[in-house]
Amino acid sequence: MLRKISRAIKHEWSLKLISLLLAIALWGYVSILENPTVVKAQTFPVHLINIEKSLQPTDVSPAELQLVLRGRLRSMNPDALRMVRVEADMSGRGVGTSQVSVDIKNLPKGVEVLGRTPTIRVTLDRVETQERPVVLSIVGSVAPGYVASRPRPVPEVVTISGPGVVLSRVAKVVAEVDITGLNSPRVFHPTLEARDERDIAVAGVKLNPESVEVKVDVAQSPFRVLAVWPRLSAPAAGYMVASVVPSPSTVVVTGPAARLQRLDYVSTERIDISALRGSKRFTARLALPQGVRAVDVSSVSVTVKVIKQAPPSQQSGAALSPGGQGTGETQPQQNPAPEGGAPPQPTEQPRNQGSEAATPPANAVPAETNEATGQ
Repeated sequence: MLRKISRAIKHEWSLKLISLLLAIALWGYVSILENPTVVKAQTFPVHLINIEKSLQPTDVSPAELQLVLRGRLRSMNPDALRMVRVEADMSGRGVGTSQVSVDIKNLPKGVEVLGRTPTIRVTLDRVETQERPVVLSIVGSVAPGYVASRPRPVPEVVTISGPGVVLSRVAKVVAEVDITGLNSPRVFHPTLEARDERDIAVAGVKLNPESVEVKVDVAQSPFRVLAVWPRLSAPAAGYMVASVVPSPSTVVVTGPAARLQRLDYVSTERIDISALRGSKRFTARLALPQGVRAVDVSSVSVTVKVIKQAPPSQQSGAALSPGGQGTGETQPQQNPAPEGGAPPQPTEQPRNQGSEAATPPANAVPAETNEATGQ
């Protein structure tokens, strides 16, 4: 039996050797086709290790490195490359800036990095701790007909920590609370954010705690329907106001009851009619006192018409002397009240027209006056 096997091996051995070599070549060719060698560029984040506890990085440049890798296609699959870790050992590094070489770990088998081992620049700073008050940023407004109390955060003071150079950029610690459409009490837990003077978030700051509790009490607010009183400048010389028509002529306002009780009307911001000839429609914002707001409206349209004044001798309001002769002085005229039941319109008249600005009714308290008193 052994002799037969020996004769089979020795018989035509050269042909068998050629067949073996062809099989190996074919296997190698197929392997190259299915799993070729490739070169690929991949970006990895840099991880700092062994940093002293009292220190913290303020700058890492670059924070990511692009490596050129070479290896078999199957070894360069995304799952395998996710295990690669680029580390910079900060052992023995103190405050300041230094160049640090990186170590590339967990490379897949058969994969190599082409080129020189890169270095990065790292700046370390001493960690500091400070206490800062929490600033509430209220966004939006409660539902119409409701008023919100002035909320307070709990706790009101929090601790921030980080590198001194970073903390020096922190202007405030903000808790943002959105009360848009709120019509019942609610407790919020907003996440705190460190911001600079431009209201931009500052990175690298640790906050303790990371959030606060803010309770917002909401209750129904009293309201009043008040007439709109457009506030006009003086017309041009030789002209007088013929009509003033605000639209809408009344608005609904809400706010603290004490302030609402002091209001008899709502005036607008000053409308300049010094260059007006004929009729024109203006848009004017409402002048509301602090704490009072109009429901669903912030401005009104006001149509104002001016006409030329008659000569003094033709004015029915000319004053007569005891002898029945006209004195030539015109009685002060007051602009017509806006349509819709508003109080008489005070117009700022120049003194050289023989008329002072008309004063509002004695019982009327303009919105500007109420705001100034803070009542």
